[in-house]
Amino acid sequence: MRATILASAAVFLSVGLLSAHVAAGDQHETKGVEPRNVYFEVGPAFGLGLSTSGLGAGPALGLDVGTRLRLGSGGLAVHLRTQYQRYGKSGSVNAPCAVPTATGPCIQEGKLDYDLSEQSLDFGLRLAYQFLPVGDRFFPYAGVAPKLFLLKSTVTSLGQDNKDVSTSVGFAAFGGAAMTLGPGHVFGELEYQWGGLSHPITGDAHLAGFALVLGYRLSL
Repeated sequence: MRATILASAAVFLSVGLLSAHVAAGDQHETKGVEPRNVYFEVGPAFGLGLSTSGLGAGPALGLDVGTRLRLGSGGLAVHLRTQYQRYGKSGSVNAPCAVPTATGPCIQEGKLDYDLSEQSLDFGLRLAYQFLPVGDRFFPYAGVAPKLFLLKSTVTSLGQDNKDVSTSVGFAAFGGAAMTLGPGHVFGELEYQWGGLSHPITGDAHLAGFALVLGYRLSL
């Protein structure tokens, strides 16, 4: 027990010293070097999405590539986010007669269980305004993004998979805050997205919901 406590104390002390060193380095850089007008940025984004269209919760994994530059008293950020999302739900429907083929015999009556998986590879051109000057250690921002969705729906029932694929357009609106850390900045944001979804196995629906996103962008 004593060894565990000492080890934990050593870890926290190391993290504290590292954070102090990073902060001191950032302050020194801020005092000694004028912030640039343009930054190239790249980094990952990890999110947890909650669907508002009955598809439950699912992960969202993305990669941001873009630039951030001075604009008036604040800054403008333009990023292309390539993102993978996955949602799903299970349920049952009334099935008077479920058949394996159009001419096959009735093999099940009553409730028919199913599993629905909705996968999306989407591309969003994110335009965000930073409310404090480029170079500030902490800054809030807000923005919008048109999105292109590559969608794949899979319904599994009676041991069979039924799949549909399509392409759809949509949008996202988001707001968050970022803080300088090392050679880049860590950020957190809340996002709402909407995209059309119309497959024979899903009906006329949509891919919509909120996501909490955390990430890190390296500034070059």
